[in-house]
Amino acid sequence: MSKITLPDHNSCTGCGVCEISCLKSAISMKPDEMGVFYPEIDYDICIGCGNCQRVCHLNKEIVLAKSNKIYAAFSNSKEERESSASGGIAAELYKYARRNGWHSYGVEFNHNSNACYRELITDEDYLKAKNSKYVFCDAKDVYKQISEQLSKGETVLFIGIPCQVAALICFIGERKDNLIIVDLLCHGTCPVSYLNSHIDSIERKKGKHADEISFRDPQYFTHTYTFTIKNQNKVFYHMTPEQLDAYQIGYHKGLIYKENCYHCKYTRKERTGDLTISDFSGLGKLAPYNGSKRSVSCVIVSTEKGKKILEELNKQGHIKTDQRPTEEAFKYDKMFQEPTIPHKGRQKFKETYIRTENFETAARSALQSELKLNWIKMVLHVKEVRHLVSSIKHKLLH
Repeated sequence: MSKITLPDHNSCTGCGVCEISCLKSAISMKPDEMGVFYPEIDYDICIGCGNCQRVCHLNKEIVLAKSNKIYAAFSNSKEERESSASGGIAAELYKYARRNGWHSYGVEFNHNSNACYRELITDEDYLKAKNSKYVFCDAKDVYKQISEQLSKGETVLFIGIPCQVAALICFIGERKDNLIIVDLLCHGTCPVSYLNSHIDSIERKKGKHADEISFRDPQYFTHTYTFTIKNQNKVFYHMTPEQLDAYQIGYHKGLIYKENCYHCKYTRKERTGDLTISDFSGLGKLAPYNGSKRSVSCVIVSTEKGKKILEELNKQGHIKTDQRPTEEAFKYDKMFQEPTIPHKGRQKFKETYIRTENFETAARSALQSELKLNWIKMVLHVKEVRHLVSSIKHKLLH
């Protein structure tokens, strides 16, 4: 009997479907030297059935769809737009599911700052699922639950990054008519141990305990990408990617992702979901757009299911849509073209992290030039000066 093998670390997304599908519980997810969880096989228990290989989305060709229907879209609720990462479309989809009696699944941070998928039931669940989570979100604990609900004929809405969408499809065996899938355009994800280490470091410096975090806090406007840490609903730490936060810079500069993210096979125009949601980087670049470009989502329609839902939300007055030239999405956001290119300091980060087992030390060592440049810009108030110049130009032109 040949030895069972699974994808290597350059490919494996850590979805955990192999673990929950193993008939003998011979697979467990364990961290490597970079803190990334990968499946490990206990060959003393493994019977070589190959079930883990059959359910792995990296071993299958998932049927993807390329769409020519691209929309700029946003919620008609001012509250949803102001508190969501872009145009509030995900929030409106969750509400649509709830009105129709569907099950819906999203991500929320638990008390340990771990981001996990869970079924959204209460108002609080829906609030916690809103906005971006720039960290790896574990979904394996909900795949079985979703499969059982689908087998009973119940309808499920799942919103997630493409590799987890693909993992769900492979776990249940095929696309189901009663499964509505929305994939999010993803730049990459980071091990949760990095985030926890970063928060621990800030807690020690500030002498306060974190009980809530946000990566795009509406209090500072979501388009500023302000990372906040709160205690009893009071912010005691806030940083944008243009300031001195190592996690923020490391994420947005492509330094600290899991290795598979730099080799992702889903960074393409063909999508895993019925709908795809992202920020709209190219809005207005190929055709005039008269509205505000802030708080607007790019929505790609890939299936008839997705088209029907978007049309109903529009018809019912919950959202506004404006069809855009296809290339406004595909040309101006590189994540439709290729995976994130590793930061030039990626190797230094890895070597330092393996040696010290300290995220803060490793990230700051690899980001020295960015941290110095950001510090200089902050001292010289470069951002404020640019904003002032832009305001003056706008007044002169109008």
